[in-house]
Amino acid sequence: MADSTELDASFAKSVRALQDRGWEIVIASAGCDWYIKFLLKKAGVSVPVYANPGIFDQESGLKMSLPGPSPFFSPTKGVSKVAIVRDALTRSNGVAFAGDGRPDLKPAVLVRPERRFARGWLAEALRERSERFHPFERWSEIADQLQKTPC
Repeated sequence: MADSTELDASFAKSVRALQDRGWEIVIASAGCDWYIKFLLKKAGVSVPVYANPGIFDQESGLKMSLPGPSPFFSPTKGVSKVAIVRDALTRSNGVAFAGDGRPDLKPAVLVRPERRFARGWLAEALRERSERFHPFERWSEIADQLQKTPC
């Protein structure tokens, strides 16, 4: 299944364009780093990934575990996206956040609305709270918007 999964066709090009403009791209996920790193390698992209470690075994499938000690550790999710966003905000006011699920609400509201991107459950939750954000379906929409603004 991982072999047939594709990222946004312009993902690698968009990441490099943002990096050239000074953006630091970080992936934070309460999911498994195995498939994230697999897809990034397939796309030829190198960015920091904060996610739960995992290994793939042909016989038993994907096994995920909690990460080791980290300033971004969460006992319930493994990775605290709130801690990652707060850390980024100590280094720059130009932090953007994109997400789609329940664990994304708290970190999303930490960033300025013009740098907040949401879809799925997160978009609905932000609408219910009358919080501004940019809706998105594909990574390239986020990258296009961010390229218009300085980091």
